[in-house]
Amino acid sequence: MNARPPSHAQSASPAFNKMRRACRIPRGTMWMLALALILPHAGCLGPSPTQPNASRSADRDNASESSASTSSPPAARTRTDSIDAVETPRKVYQIQMYRVTAPRGTLTRNENLWRAMDEEVLSLSTRDLLDKNGILAGVAPLSELDGLMDVLESPEITQSSLIGTRAVRFEIEMRRGVRQQTLMWFDQTGALRGRDYDQSTNLLAVSFRQTIRRPDHVSITLAPLVRSERRQLQIGPQGGEREIQFTQPESIYDLGASVDLPLDHFLLIAPSQQANLDSSVGRHFFTQDEPEQRLEIALLIVPTVRTKIETPVTSQVVPPP
Repeated sequence: MNARPPSHAQSASPAFNKMRRACRIPRGTMWMLALALILPHAGCLGPSPTQPNASRSADRDNASESSASTSSPPAARTRTDSIDAVETPRKVYQIQMYRVTAPRGTLTRNENLWRAMDEEVLSLSTRDLLDKNGILAGVAPLSELDGLMDVLESPEITQSSLIGTRAVRFEIEMRRGVRQQTLMWFDQTGALRGRDYDQSTNLLAVSFRQTIRRPDHVSITLAPLVRSERRQLQIGPQGGEREIQFTQPESIYDLGASVDLPLDHFLLIAPSQQANLDSSVGRHFFTQDEPEQRLEIALLIVPTVRTKIETPVTSQVVPPP
């Protein structure tokens, strides 16, 4: 039989065996060294096979939260056009305006008439400002109209009427064809202002609308307005001449006033005692000099409701800011 070759242990010298025994590492220590070399690189091998679903679910949650915080717009809000549950029906008004001309003092000096008028419908500052500029204003119940007509003896009355849900800048003629006038008035700061006008017409600009949240009232806004006229002669390219007329309306906003007028009342605007001053607005708008006598002009405004328009409450989507 052939002899088996000697093993390495058998062929090694006694000195080599001694050195190998000295350098031999225990089996437990070898496993610990192997784990120490493998674990730092475990992240390169992907997620742990024991918890793949949990890790991916957490990543999806984090991504969705980040996307919602950066790019998702807030949800649209829905609101109704009306703050209240039921919108106030719109009304069609008929505003009747009477320009009344009577001898001077018929209205302004009648204490019984103004005792029945409520002048506090205007603020105290507005009342004082209008009075200083020659204008009085007040409201009274419609039942007082009969007494007003009894005061007026054969008055000259010009009537105009507005019908609609609202009106803007309707003009009522107070004096026409004024060749030259100088108006002086106190503004809202108390300063005295003035303006010269040549050929002009004096008017009152009137607007009205339904009063917000007060269905039994109508808001009336008035302001004095002067429409001046100017003519200019121009020569054409062939030597022909023609006259061009320019008109320029100018409102005196300092003397504007707004009144929330009850539907069962009327509004009266007349000259005050300060209208005796030659250059006051009250003199030029609410008085008129005739050869035989001096007249005063008053404006009477009577509101009525012709019909109501039922407006349903609608919804609309408000886009996010």
